[in-house]
Amino acid sequence: GVTLARAPSRARVRVGVRVEVLLDLPNVPPQDRRQVRVADGRGADRVAAAMLPAPALALRPATEDDCLRLHRWRNHPHILAVSHDPTPIPLDDHRRWFARTLADPDRRLLIAESAGTPVGVVRFDIDGDAAKISVYRDPLRTDPVRGLIRAADDWARAHLPDCRRIVADVLADNEASLAAFLRAGYHAQQTRLTLELPRP
Repeated sequence: GVTLARAPSRARVRVGVRVEVLLDLPNVPPQDRRQVRVADGRGADRVAAAMLPAPALALRPATEDDCLRLHRWRNHPHILAVSHDPTPIPLDDHRRWFARTLADPDRRLLIAESAGTPVGVVRFDIDGDAAKISVYRDPLRTDPVRGLIRAADDWARAHLPDCRRIVADVLADNEASLAAFLRAGYHAQQTRLTLELPRP
């Protein structure tokens, strides 16, 4: 993968991110994934958003009331196109995963809100002094959600005092996500490439 890292902050928590670059993208051709992100019909929204200040984001713990919302987001074509597993998740499987996640002391599932409206999700999987991050935005919104990674960084500094490193796995062709981490102050450290060996 590609390892991104960022300089230590004043809060003494050193935050980094490792982006795993996977060249094998099962089921979804790379050109289709790129088209989803490039030709998504939201160009005018992005231009307008770049000219306006981003609204503040607040992160709160997810509750049972968020279960169906996250299932709809996760199975949206835009999210499936940039997921490691592009297979839609059955609702019963999602319900079981959601219940396990809320009960897991080494996992934090957060809802990002703008003006009280859910606009994205952040998950931290904690392993010692490291936390693996997963973020995505509400794919149904027509206006962009900016600052989600920085908001997640700030939350980790405030609520994960033992965390010294954050890692994130991003598909190789997910250029938008890679660019978002770079804009948030991360930098590449290493790259891992993989090759599938077909077997009869």
